[in-house]
Amino acid sequence: MTSTPWSDPPAEVIAALRALDELVVKVELNGQDIHSIEAAIHEVEAAIDATVAKYRAHPLIESAVAEIKAECRAGLYEQTDATKASLTPYAGANKQTLH
Repeated sequence: MTSTPWSDPPAEVIAALRALDELVVKVELNGQDIHSIEAAIHEVEAAIDATVAKYRAHPLIESAVAEIKAECRAGLYEQTDATKASLTPYAGANKQTLH
């Protein structure tokens, strides 16, 4: 019986996934500034790339990296959206009425 890459991943895949699991990236960003958000995303993605640089030859690694980057990007945008929502006054409070 032969194993497939899905049931028995190579050691480099396991090592890369462990390295990603242990990766902690702290970034500071201003949720009101798109450039700050994009810089934070770039910093996170660069840290991910550096972490798996020596394992990039395997297609499972590429797939995992793409998925993790997408999750991180979405998480940062979600976090900044939540920050914006908490800083924004009630929408109806600033509405002007035309007579």
